Parts: sequence; structure tokens; C-alpha cells
Amino acid sequence: SNEEQDLTVEGKVKSVLIENTLAQEVFEKQILVPWDAFCVELL
Repeated sequence: SNEEQDLTVEGKVKSVLIENTLAQEVFEKQILVPWDAFCVELL
């Protein structure tokens, strides 16, 4: 998307598999900015 979006992750992240942005920073801010992308494994 080319717009900011709220992000909520239910559960805990076990690992980050793929990222083009710092996923941990996204989780802390709970906001996705345009073109953020990542794939995580949840516990």
C-alpha cells in the first residue's frame, strides 16, 4: 500500500524470516509505512 496503516500483532514473534525494513521497529511503533514488507514466524 502507499498509505500508512495501523499494525497489531497478536502473539509473539518467534523470528523474522524476510524483511525489507526493520520489523522490530514496525512492531514497536505499530504503524506500517508505504512499502514496508516482512514475513514473521509466530509462536
